[in-house]
Amino acid sequence: MVPMVVASRVGRWIAPAIVLVVASHASDARAEPVEKLAKELKDNEDFRVRTQAALSLGKSGSADAVSPLCDALAGDSSEAVRGASAAALGKLGKPAGLPCLEARKEAEASASVKSQIGKSIALLSKGNVPPGSKYYVSVGKVNNKTQRGEVDAIVREAATKKLGAMSGYAVAPKGEASAAAKRIIGEKSLKGFQLLTTVDPPVYDGDKLTIALKITVTSYPGSSILAGFSPKLTQSGVSGTDKASEDELVKMAIDRALDSLEKVAPSL
Repeated sequence: MVPMVVASRVGRWIAPAIVLVVASHASDARAEPVEKLAKELKDNEDFRVRTQAALSLGKSGSADAVSPLCDALAGDSSEAVRGASAAALGKLGKPAGLPCLEARKEAEASASVKSQIGKSIALLSKGNVPPGSKYYVSVGKVNNKTQRGEVDAIVREAATKKLGAMSGYAVAPKGEASAAAKRIIGEKSLKGFQLLTTVDPPVYDGDKLTIALKITVTSYPGSSILAGFSPKLTQSGVSGTDKASEDELVKMAIDRALDSLEKVAPSL
C-alpha cells in the first residue's frame, strides 16, 4: 500500500505536501544502456562480461549506476568483478556510492579489492562538486531514538543518494574539516547547508506503522538554523514489528524532506 504523508506547518517548519508515489519512466537516452549494463552485471555467468559491465557503468555518469555497482561490490563471487565495481564507483563520482564502499571495506577479504575500495573512498571524499552545482550539503549527525543502530546508516545513505540525484547539489564528505568546507564553498561560490536528522521511535497501532522524522537545516559550516521539515508517514497492512517497512518509510521520509528543501533552497 502507498504510505500517507501527514503534513503540518509551524513557524519556519515546512512539512512536505501529500505526494503520490508514481513509477517514473525516464526518456533519458542513457537509461536503456545503464539498465542493460546493470542486468549484465547482475546476471551474466561470464565474470569477464560482468567486469566490463561494471567498468562501463562507471563511465556512464548516471546516478542509476550506483545501486547495481554497490550490489556487485557486496555480493559478486568474482574478485575481478568486485574490484572493477569499486573502481567504477570512484570513476562515477557520485557521493551516493560512499556508504557501500565504506561498508564493504572491512568485510572485503581480497587485499587488491580492499586497496581499490580505499582509493575510491579517497576519491569520493575529496568533496566532489559536479559542474553547475549551487548547493553544498553536509549530512550531519543523526539523533536516533529508535534503538536500532543501523538507522543512522540508513538515514545517511538515503540522504546522500537523494542529494546525488538532485540537480545543482553536491554532497560534502563525511567528517569534513570546517576549513576545507569553507575553501570549497568559497572557490565554487556555493551555498552551504547541513542536515541534522532526528528519527522518532516507530509507532505501531493495529495494522498501521507510523514513522516521523525532523530534519533541521543549518548553515554549513556553522549552526544557524535556516529551515526544518517534519515528514510523517503512515503505512497500513503491517503485521507485527516490521523492520523492513520501517526502513522504507525512513527512506521515503528523507526523500520527501529533501524534495521540500529543493523548493525552498533559493530563498534560504
